[in-house]
Amino acid sequence: MEDVAGPCNFSQSWTPIAAHQKIPNASYFQVLDYIRRGCSCNNGSVHVAAVGEWKELTSPAYPLSYCNNMLCVTTITAPEGHHVVLNITDFYTEPYKDVLAIFDGQNITGEHMGLFHGKRKFPYLIRNTNESLSLVFKSDHDVCYRGYRLLFSAELNGDVVDADAGTSTHFSTIVIILLSILVVIAIVVKVIRRFYFVEKTLELIVWCRRSRGVYLNEAKASPFYKKFGLDYTIANITYTNKILVHT
Repeated sequence: MEDVAGPCNFSQSWTPIAAHQKIPNASYFQVLDYIRRGCSCNNGSVHVAAVGEWKELTSPAYPLSYCNNMLCVTTITAPEGHHVVLNITDFYTEPYKDVLAIFDGQNITGEHMGLFHGKRKFPYLIRNTNESLSLVFKSDHDVCYRGYRLLFSAELNGDVVDADAGTSTHFSTIVIILLSILVVIAIVVKVIRRFYFVEKTLELIVWCRRSRGVYLNEAKASPFYKKFGLDYTIANITYTNKILVHT
């Protein structure tokens, strides 16, 4: 979609003015322009979300640029035992100045769920926890963009719990699989090291057999002992030498 941004100018539709009439001020023409462009907040309106149905909600005058100095409050309600789901498909406002705030419930003075501005993409759905959700859109006095477009629907509370539980179970399964792989790797490494030690021990025994009559001190000087000189290796050398010395 083509970006629409620029000063929030209003068009003045000139009409004949009688001599006894006062000249309208700028705010008069601004109100006329707001009406012409559809810049009406329609504050106090309540939108009802339905299960399995997506309804559209846009900023004033969308896809044209919204007007300046706007403060729009919109409430979306879901059936009992449900919550509201938002899918924001388009979002472009003046960065840091024109913002959309989302509140979980009808209280718009508390902490918000999210505060958005600028050009953004939303690859995820936004869910609240109550049966109602409030949107507050505020613009300042100078630059305007095309605003936002979103779809809203209702979702059963239990569906989110099941989805979270399924995600948690899936995550636990992955963790268990990874831990099992690590355990198998550790066992394989241990077995390889054991075979490696046995191999070197056999090499040491062969070396001792080739050097009949070798005493323990001489065996300690061997390259095998220097590299693999553990206590039980010394014991094997001692035992081997005892056999070799008496053969």
